[in-house]
Amino acid sequence: MNTTPFLDLLSLTALKGAAVLLLALLLGLGLRRMAAARRYALWITAIATLAVLPLAMWALPAWRVLPQTDVALELPEMKPPVLPDNASAFLPPEDDSSAAHVSKPALPLPAPAPAPPAFSWNISWQDVVASLPMAWMLMAGLLLLRLAHSAWRLHRLEASLRPGECAMLVQTARELGLKHTPRLLIGPSDSVPMVWGVLKPRLLLPEGFETWSVEKQRGVLLHELAHLKRGDPLALWAAQWVKALHWFNPLVWLTLRQLRADQERACDDTVLRHGVRASDYAQSLLDLSRHNRLAPGVSLCALTITRCAPVEARVKAILDPTLRREGLTLRWLAALAGGALLITLPVAMLHAIEGPALRGRILDRHGVVLAESTKEKVRNYPLKTLAAHTVGYAGATKAYAGMEKQHDTELTAGKDVSLTLDMRMQSLALRAMTEAGVTRGAVVILDPRTGEMLAAVSLPSYDPNQFVPSIDFQSWDTLLRDLDVPLLNRCFRGFSPGSTYKLLTGLAGGAAGISGQKFNCTGTVTYGNSVMQCWIHTKDGGSHGTLGMSDSLAVSCNCYWYQFGNMAGIEHIESMGRKIGFGSAYGITDEEEEGILPSPAWLKEFRPSERWSHGYTANTSIGQGMVLATPLQMAVLAATVGTGGRVPQPGIVKQKEPAAWRADLTQGTLTAAAVEPLREGMRLAVNGDSDTGRLARSDKVVIAGKTGTAQNWRKNAAGTRVEDNHGWFIGFAPFDKPTLAFAILKNGAKTGGGDCGPIAKRIVEEALALPADGSGAVKPVEEPISPEKQVQLKFDAKADAIKVAIEGIKPDAATGFKLDEIRVRSGQVVVRGVASGMVQALQFRDAMLSLKWEDELEWVFPVPQTLKDGKSVGFQMRGVLASKVKDATALEMVRASLVALNDPQSHVWEAVRKTAGLAAIPSGRPALRGELGDPAIHFYLLQKEVAGWLRESLGAQVDVGWLEAGDPKSKSYPAKGGYEIEVTAGQSPTVFKVTVKPLAKTSAAAAQLPISDDAIRLPPALAKNWTYLKAAGLLADLPAEAVIRDRPNTERLAQYIRGNLWLFNFSLPREAARRWLLDSVSVEGQREKLLNPAKPAASFDGVFTAANNCAVIVACLSDGTVHLTVFQSKLTRDESQKARPFQKMPPFRPILIAPDESQQPRPAGRLAPDYKKDGLTQMDKVPTLRLAISPGEAPHTFRPQAAVPQFQASLAGELSAESEKALRRSYQSGRSMYQALWVKSTGGL
Repeated sequence: MNTTPFLDLLSLTALKGAAVLLLALLLGLGLRRMAAARRYALWITAIATLAVLPLAMWALPAWRVLPQTDVALELPEMKPPVLPDNASAFLPPEDDSSAAHVSKPALPLPAPAPAPPAFSWNISWQDVVASLPMAWMLMAGLLLLRLAHSAWRLHRLEASLRPGECAMLVQTARELGLKHTPRLLIGPSDSVPMVWGVLKPRLLLPEGFETWSVEKQRGVLLHELAHLKRGDPLALWAAQWVKALHWFNPLVWLTLRQLRADQERACDDTVLRHGVRASDYAQSLLDLSRHNRLAPGVSLCALTITRCAPVEARVKAILDPTLRREGLTLRWLAALAGGALLITLPVAMLHAIEGPALRGRILDRHGVVLAESTKEKVRNYPLKTLAAHTVGYAGATKAYAGMEKQHDTELTAGKDVSLTLDMRMQSLALRAMTEAGVTRGAVVILDPRTGEMLAAVSLPSYDPNQFVPSIDFQSWDTLLRDLDVPLLNRCFRGFSPGSTYKLLTGLAGGAAGISGQKFNCTGTVTYGNSVMQCWIHTKDGGSHGTLGMSDSLAVSCNCYWYQFGNMAGIEHIESMGRKIGFGSAYGITDEEEEGILPSPAWLKEFRPSERWSHGYTANTSIGQGMVLATPLQMAVLAATVGTGGRVPQPGIVKQKEPAAWRADLTQGTLTAAAVEPLREGMRLAVNGDSDTGRLARSDKVVIAGKTGTAQNWRKNAAGTRVEDNHGWFIGFAPFDKPTLAFAILKNGAKTGGGDCGPIAKRIVEEALALPADGSGAVKPVEEPISPEKQVQLKFDAKADAIKVAIEGIKPDAATGFKLDEIRVRSGQVVVRGVASGMVQALQFRDAMLSLKWEDELEWVFPVPQTLKDGKSVGFQMRGVLASKVKDATALEMVRASLVALNDPQSHVWEAVRKTAGLAAIPSGRPALRGELGDPAIHFYLLQKEVAGWLRESLGAQVDVGWLEAGDPKSKSYPAKGGYEIEVTAGQSPTVFKVTVKPLAKTSAAAAQLPISDDAIRLPPALAKNWTYLKAAGLLADLPAEAVIRDRPNTERLAQYIRGNLWLFNFSLPREAARRWLLDSVSVEGQREKLLNPAKPAASFDGVFTAANNCAVIVACLSDGTVHLTVFQSKLTRDESQKARPFQKMPPFRPILIAPDESQQPRPAGRLAPDYKKDGLTQMDKVPTLRLAISPGEAPHTFRPQAAVPQFQASLAGELSAESEKALRRSYQSGRSMYQALWVKSTGGL
């Protein structure tokens, strides 16, 4: 741990002291049967060792166990050339303007502004570590103060007591060999005998001690005077000091406790060695233990006869004749001293404080390491490319860029440099840029309240580890030749700011007193011979009309700002720019460019052949022409507007005290009221009716912003000039009390709002959601994103715009059309929904394909599925970026699309969960979607998980008792947002199915109630049909489960019979349908088919014959529902005489819908209508196809129909190769698609 030397000394002393005390405690445990005096000597030796250990570590030379080498690593050496302060030497021209990049001395900073923002409680663990020395000193000081208070209390106690005399005291002192007899003080009768004082010892005895027996007096005096003989007062003081200095070490407190206990027991042994009978002395201790008078706070410095160690243990030891009671000997003391010396010296020398420190670390605001050195003094950058431009890089002997170079002196001295950057914010900003397809650009995020830089992203980036310890020539040459210039820090590079500069013009106008002025936009403004246009006039010849400041910002009207800037005057624009920092550097790094703040004086100095004009002022007012500004300057401008006119001083190194404001513009001619129209204009640009910044609109936070698109050209690898506009989005959030101000730049943008707006929205939402305590993982940026991935990410970034476009072409919901899902992710578009019929589904498909897609997509549109109501159809389609499937065959692409479309996992669960206020699914189990057209989502839980999930979702009061009882088998619960939860027991008693679905909207017309034959509630026409058919066909009664379907599929019936029909249509569950058919049909060969219920549902699809030319058409759906249509055809007499054998429907096979052949882009999987031979007919551009269904079967001609399926006479002809492939794809698409458009054999009935 690379910290201050004092903290190093403190930590090493703590570690070594703990080792010494642990060894002493183990020795004491082993010597527990030895005399107490000798154990006491062990404890006092350990305490003395702790006291001298820091001094020994400081004074003694270092003893290194492992040899240290200074030999450098044998790697190829190369000194990278020193980059100039301005990296233009390595750049192709980013701006075609002839304006020179110049440097001007920065203006003196204005006087400090008002008070800094309030203190923040964000404390990282690094802050805690840095505060440890202060905490140690504070606690040690408190303990030493307590010790001083104890000494003062003893002094007060001595002054309050009267002196006494005792002949036995002098006699006992001589017996023990004391040179000086302590002064005797008489205390209250219940005082505890004690002794204190190092140079002037004092002895306290209770009043009336003269009445004690001689044995008791002698025992007490021998005990107390033995403390003085042994020097215990001095030892106690030393131990208390060591405890105060090592208060954090629990072993010190334990050692001191053992020391005081053995201190008393050693004195007890002295009493017994001088002839006092053990039983008498033990009784005396018990008598004295009842004395409880003790002045508060004196026990730290005084040695009391009964308060320093448990009396019970001492009495047991006194009465134990087996214990050893000898005193100390010189031999024992010499052994202890020698052992302590042998331990202390090597330990102190082994871990002496090291010499030269490693190069200091670079940390972010929460202590995340950005740069550090290993023990081998090799520099390491753990986060790689994440903050490379800001951190820079350092070689073995020199720092070359970034903070490494800027703070080389402190880092070389071993000091850490803490930055204001938040790597969590840096990471999310970088992710937002790269996933939006940005390859060149920058993001700067500030705290507008303090000016601290929170993120500084520059793309492309590089890995500083390439330069450790040196970079090879090939890698260096690659970096220099890269046209995107990875080494360039775009955060501090000047670019044309475009319309974002209008904010500076607005502030200048406010200072000039014209912020309330309105101007008329006619589409153009003329200055001399120059006609300057507004973007709306360039687009369609339009104009904005009369506008005020806020509205002009919202729509970014150029004509308004041409006139506003000229009325404000270039001198006010220049003055305001200087105050904010334009045309000068903030001093963040030496690499920071000043930009260009054009003015007549600047033009005269750098372009003396030109003269300033109103046209120059107009161009400058909208950020075009010669203006150059860095993303950092633009972020400061956004912060200035967000704070109402106060300019923060940007900084990147963490300071103990917040920086003062760079300037307070409202202290001059600019008022807060003049700034407010700018703030409101930025709010309207994002949240109003304008389209300029609407893609940054958030439903989580109010973002205020301004877009900008500056014209620019650059040379490509071939040396050709190509358009390379700069797209900007600057702003602040939240609108009312901003905590973030930002500037986002994309080089090579189409528009600032379109390219940078979604990035701003994502950055702000994710940044404000970060935990305030600094928690959250930060990972290094790994491999660069491939071009294909960049295209995909760029496409995904348009998700909001794509969804808006799709929503715009959908039919009215009143027609029965609805979209269940629109998903744009991973370079693909998936759309699912319900249409009122096949025609409407096809119309929506055509509308989707007719959208003006910016990217080439390959589409698959499987056959829509007829839903349970028999009317509406469920459809789904998938479009994939052509670049993702360029190497795949058409068949592989179709198969992949079908797999993706049939993915059972629900992708709208999170949205539904938040709307309904539900908890997350336990154990990460997936949420599954239902069939097409079914908005329900379901998942499975174990029994023990269901109750907890319901309580977390609906509250602790929810009824879950039925889960244990097992009755009923299912239960529904209402949820928020118009949803309900249905919990159903599964086949296994431990598994439950949970279904989340919208609450059903029922009506009398739509309700289909199960009916029985005894109580038929039908319209007269349907009742008449059923009565006739039941009697004619000798049919069984309708089961109770029957659901009447009032619109039978008469088109389908036309495939089997001709003539007028008696019809009745209903639905049944599969088992009920099987039982009803067994009771209703009687023709041989049919009943056997129905007798085995284990057969699959589709096994009894077909037509079953009943009596009197009645028949039943059976169609089984995948959910177990069976549709039955009972009919009787009014045939002619001849036809009625013919036998009608058992009839079965020809095989239905799913195909993909065939669009118009000329349609572009041509979706994969369509059927092609071109043929090799003539004579084939077509209807509505739907081809007739000839194919053998299975090997050995005669060829059949197939015809998919978009309307009524009809028979087609057999036709000769062969398919084209493309048609054969298309049909093969259709047949291999799987069973998951229902037959909505039929392909039918011409074999017929």
